[in-house]
Amino acid sequence: MIRSLATLLAAAATLASGAAPAADSLAGMWSATTRTRGGLAAQWVFAPNGVATRTFGALVDYRYGIQGARLSLTELDENHAPTSKVTTQDFTLLGDTLTMNPTKPEGRQLMKRVGQPFPGTHPIVGEWSFKHYSGGMAYMRFGRTGLVQLAVPFESAAGTWASEGAKLTTQLKDRKPVSGPWRIEKGYLHFREDGQKDGRYRPFDY
Repeated sequence: MIRSLATLLAAAATLASGAAPAADSLAGMWSATTRTRGGLAAQWVFAPNGVATRTFGALVDYRYGIQGARLSLTELDENHAPTSKVTTQDFTLLGDTLTMNPTKPEGRQLMKRVGQPFPGTHPIVGEWSFKHYSGGMAYMRFGRTGLVQLAVPFESAAGTWASEGAKLTTQLKDRKPVSGPWRIEKGYLHFREDGQKDGRYRPFDY
């Protein structure tokens, strides 16, 4: 489901040749780069089997660092440049359970692994779910390149997607299909999820 560097390079080569982009370059997780003042944004997952999932909610990107059992998180802006917002916390990792602030009862957070671990990487790499204080489920996604994303989806809709040349059609449950042009430019996906306004989406890769 997650796109690889090879897929990105293949997409770039396709665009450079002037040919229509390959549909398989769409497969993966894409997050809107434009966020509301409250940090809300849309996120799409295009599965290779043609299933599409759109969520809307809080999205925060960080760069993380690990020293022993201490995790540092530097919040990134919409261009993925580091901000002055830096937090540090202790953690423990045992099997498929990741615990933040294990020695602080008031700040302790237990997370469960989603899916399988990634061999050959730090065991924290992957997706972890936990109950958010707002009442819904939240997800921390640690990539092997040092990026991590916090996602707290408020809305979720599933459906289908299909690409015909440079035209992308999405149809979510109980909604009308939306068709429009799409392209991958400098690693970003551009398409009109509402059929009118062009949006830019950044990929997430483990």
